[in-house]
Amino acid sequence: MSSMFYGEAGTEIVVADELVVHLRATITEKMRRGERFLLSWHEPAVVGDGTSSVWLDPSIPVRYHVDSGVDDSIDRGWVEAMIVAASSDDGLLIGSVPRPARD
Repeated sequence: MSSMFYGEAGTEIVVADELVVHLRATITEKMRRGERFLLSWHEPAVVGDGTSSVWLDPSIPVRYHVDSGVDDSIDRGWVEAMIVAASSDDGLLIGSVPRPARD
């Protein structure tokens, strides 16, 4: 598992390896545009078994840790689907956007 760290406090969000490189591409593209959005994720049972959310803003630091050996090739279709979800009223829920089928 890889991680994303958000804000000055470095709140850790654990993300599946394949997903983290696509999440990084999605967030980077939104930030380059100056767009803010809600990012949510499901917490594991040991933390409370609920959903947590943060408001992503270009002025707040984000850092990623991608485990070694993770394939960092990007599926643009998946990134575009996550960008659309992030632009919705509900924002982006990590893991909720299925990877598009490949031809």
